[in-house]
Amino acid sequence: MIRNHFSRLTAIKLLSICSAISLFCLTATGQDSQKTVLRGKVLNENAEPLLNARVDISTAAPKSGRPVYCPSCYLDCQKWSKTDASGQFEIAKLDSTLKFRLVVTAAGYKTLQTQLICSPSRLAGVW
Repeated sequence: MIRNHFSRLTAIKLLSICSAISLFCLTATGQDSQKTVLRGKVLNENAEPLLNARVDISTAAPKSGRPVYCPSCYLDCQKWSKTDASGQFEIAKLDSTLKFRLVVTAAGYKTLQTQLICSPSRLAGVW
């Protein structure tokens, strides 16, 4: 029987996003609106950084109030980034009034989808 390497990698802790993900607001030059930059780090089950993992904004929702659009219809849902050699990624110019769900994919690993992220403290200890 051939043992499938991929099935071994799809154990419980395949991809983890460490609590180093942080959000902060920057004021866009010449605009009154706030824009958010989402930065983070993608690690494997051994806490090693993953190179070229893709991090997508999957869905969005308002931090408060009722949604205006379907969860995947916000403009920010088109944004994504790839991790560098240290596993870090950055997605810039996000609407600061929204919270986001991320999808992380990497070759040889099962896809991970996060809960809605609205603040850095929300991420601590989740993965």
